Amino acid sequence: MKYFCKAFFLVLFICNYSISGIALKNNNIEIIPNLGHTGEINKVMYSPDGTLLASSGENVKLWDTSSGKLITTLNYSAKSISFNKAGDLLVIAVKNKIILYSV
Repeated sequence: MKYFCKAFFLVLFICNYSISGIALKNNNIEIIPNLGHTGEINKVMYSPDGTLLASSGENVKLWDTSSGKLITTLNYSAKSISFNKAGDLLVIAVKNKIILYSV
């Protein structure tokens, strides 16, 4: 999982890659381009158990890491995102408020 995380960050932040899906298959990273975020991605965060990945930019997207499928899109332009320690809440910082989204 560490390799996947490092490589995923490298692709997202160095190449400024837009994604629609991600998956780790046979220790290879599969990235599906251009159907997810349409603008800059400013933050990605794994859930504590590694089963979910949240990404934020012009909106917040929640991904299933085993299949690479998009679970949901939340219409918030987030400044920051994070999972709580239990992994059952996604904390979204938007302008002057904090949103708790149950995952």
